Amino acid sequence: MKKIGIILLLGLFTGCTAHHETKNTAVPASSIESSSTIETEEQGIIYDVEDSEIIEHIINTVLNNQDKKREELDISIYTHDNSFQRNIWVAHAVFSDNTTAYLLYIKEAGKLVEIDKNEFDGKVTSIQKRNHSDTAIYKEKNNE
Repeated sequence: MKKIGIILLLGLFTGCTAHHETKNTAVPASSIESSSTIETEEQGIIYDVEDSEIIEHIINTVLNNQDKKREELDISIYTHDNSFQRNIWVAHAVFSDNTTAYLLYIKEAGKLVEIDKNEFDGKVTSIQKRNHSDTAIYKEKNNE
């Protein structure tokens, strides 16, 4: 009887431990490249095609509004690091003639509006606190 009890306990123990295997969930580099998701190694920020389109929309709008060329533009764009929470985007643009623009893009509304420096500072501070970093999702410097 004791032998049967021990055998049953061993069977239960073996059955329980078999379910605790860890699987290797690493994604091969070729899978990442083919999905159009880019991760910058230095900051660990991930963005996709939609994010790139938003960035280009912001840049093109500020260039058209200011009647400037891209070569005259320095821009920093901030949003949430978590790609699923990127509804609010803020940008700070500086041109070679020291003209400055602050912009707010609301993804759900598809709306890009100019804001003042105080509103920009408040929004970017909030984003930086959530991200635990002051790193912009996108930065372009052409005025050096």
